[in-house]
Amino acid sequence: MKLSFKIALVTASSLISCTLWGELPTQAATFAEAFAFIRLSDFSLTPQNPDADSIRDSIAFTGSEDSTVDANADGTLSFIIDENNDTVIDLDFQTDVTGDGDNYFGVGDAFSFTSSSFLIAENETLSFDFEVDLFLRNIVDSVEDGSVSNFSGVRFSLLDNSDDSFLGGFLAQGNLTTNLLDFDNDFLFADATDNVRFDGSGDPGFGGNQEFGAINLSGNFSQTFTTDTEVRLEVSSLNLTCSQATQTNDPCTKVPEPNSILTLIVGFIGLGLWKVTKSKPVDKLEVTANR
Repeated sequence: MKLSFKIALVTASSLISCTLWGELPTQAATFAEAFAFIRLSDFSLTPQNPDADSIRDSIAFTGSEDSTVDANADGTLSFIIDENNDTVIDLDFQTDVTGDGDNYFGVGDAFSFTSSSFLIAENETLSFDFEVDLFLRNIVDSVEDGSVSNFSGVRFSLLDNSDDSFLGGFLAQGNLTTNLLDFDNDFLFADATDNVRFDGSGDPGFGGNQEFGAINLSGNFSQTFTTDTEVRLEVSSLNLTCSQATQTNDPCTKVPEPNSILTLIVGFIGLGLWKVTKSKPVDKLEVTANR
């Protein structure tokens, strides 16, 4: 039976791309992709005042006729409460950049954010389950080819609406930097506060001209409140994929409008992420490797 949705906020899937100077070759000099997925479900209470938004953008340019580049950002965000008050929040976004030649630059970025509030009575428990998948992959054909920088992350935070105090949260993120000049910053990381439990795995394939990283996990948030409380749940994701023909420390610094990218990163970090790492962790996944 088809459900009649009581609340549904959905940003339609989108694709923003730019290709210059002809068709892409079958084998590209550089390729990078990033996927970020987080789903929250099985809420013990019904959220109020849901809100959702996303920003997807891409930039691609070349400086020679024998160079090609393609940059894409795509994804969907949904916040659904059905007729039975069952709630599902989905953030599912991806970015990719493909380039070939001696003078090109491409970047794809996708940022998503959703929030809602919960009215919690004295001695009532707020709980929900969550699933997370991150995947990053970089390919550079040879050491003479370009550099790739790739980031993907998801997080959620619980805040007290009365004073914005931090009540708990979760963070997972990964980063790959491939063939960058004198720079190594590969990592996979997941952490949470003591009211969050999670289990999962991190799969690193760091080093060389073909790298990947993956995080797959599931968990649960649960907290009982001793007084009447209104809390705010914030969930967000960020993908940022950049590629440039020459070796450079950070291709993302070449974005023609760096303030827009900087705003995304600062916004992602500022929405409670730093508070998660300052809180006492009980479950932690961390994988690093040196080239």
